[in-house]
Amino acid sequence: MTDAWADVAEVPGARRTLERQGRVLREEILGVAAHLAPGQRLPVPMSREPEEDLWHEPLWYARRATLRLTTDFGSAEVVQHIAHRLAAQGWHTSLDASSTAVATASATRDGFFLWLMAFPGLSRADLGGSTPPVLLYADPAGTAIGPPPPPAPPKRFVPPEPVVTEATRKPGHVLCLDCDGIGWCPECLTRGYLLDDSGEKRRCFVCFGSKICQICGGFGQKRLADMPSWMRRQYPPPTPPSGTQRR
Repeated sequence: MTDAWADVAEVPGARRTLERQGRVLREEILGVAAHLAPGQRLPVPMSREPEEDLWHEPLWYARRATLRLTTDFGSAEVVQHIAHRLAAQGWHTSLDASSTAVATASATRDGFFLWLMAFPGLSRADLGGSTPPVLLYADPAGTAIGPPPPPAPPKRFVPPEPVVTEATRKPGHVLCLDCDGIGWCPECLTRGYLLDDSGEKRRCFVCFGSKICQICGGFGQKRLADMPSWMRRQYPPPTPPSGTQRR
């Protein structure tokens, strides 16, 4: 049997474009990192080879990079400042600082995507991004090379039911502040992806595609006795679950 991809060749200049965009992405990430870890020039790990980005035929590719920082500047206020700074530079930004455990922000511009997660109680911040997708290999069928087709109309999305509620949580446990008992990622709600400004799917920058809540691990509740003191102070004192009879 003949391999249909045996004679596939790279599109001229495509890999150079990906390398150039990768350098741009690295500098954008370092610009954000400079506000979280002033004075540090940190390496930005990046995938050695382009990764598949858009699941069309033919495949499109992008470069991705991530960076983890130890910083005392990971508060929600700093994340908000960074989001406003990126917006002033022409980025389309999204900010969620409603949780006291983690603050998140994302930004898109000219096909580039940036994300930031800051954990104030852990003195830690994670950030990363991806480049615009590029057609790297020529279509073996000889079809014309052009922009990716428009996304299909979205299907009606039904949010998930909570895995635990006030009535069903265990004694000594409280509903997770981040997902409020849903158990799934509060940003993508079981989908594992978000839509960018062009309607294309991007891996969720909160759960990184795992789909579950990163704070409670999918359980929807947390045991107060297992929490560190700084996290326990963010939750109200435990009360008997709804419907429990006191003796």
